[in-house]
Amino acid sequence: EFLGANLLADQPFIVMPLLKNGNARDFVEAHLAADCTRILLDVSRGLLYLHEKGVIHGDIKAVNILIDDGQRAVLCDFGLSRIKADLLSRSLDPSASWKLGSCNWMAPERLLGGSLRKSVGMYVFGMTIFEVWSSPFCAH
Repeated sequence: EFLGANLLADQPFIVMPLLKNGNARDFVEAHLAADCTRILLDVSRGLLYLHEKGVIHGDIKAVNILIDDGQRAVLCDFGLSRIKADLLSRSLDPSASWKLGSCNWMAPERLLGGSLRKSVGMYVFGMTIFEVWSSPFCAH
């Protein structure tokens, strides 16, 4: 649920409800019967929606997935997301602050200077699937 958006010191932010279950990594550890498949399915649906709107998240990982009261996954931390029109004019500049991400999840082409594309987002999601499913707390 989107409640609003604003700027703080020229940095945009969105306002969402507080999700008390925390992030997916902590939730799976605290709830041994957590449905990891459902969490990842929710994330995949969220990514599909974003990609259809021309938005690439850029930093999907378990700590950037929040769990709501119904135990549904919600994407957060859109600090690295890019809108499709903006992507066409950008490539990775080593001095650019937006190149930041989580190296353990980053696609090889992104590490080598490539731009943020849907394929990069899918690689990052694949790493997130591995992260969640390889957790010793995940009910398989």
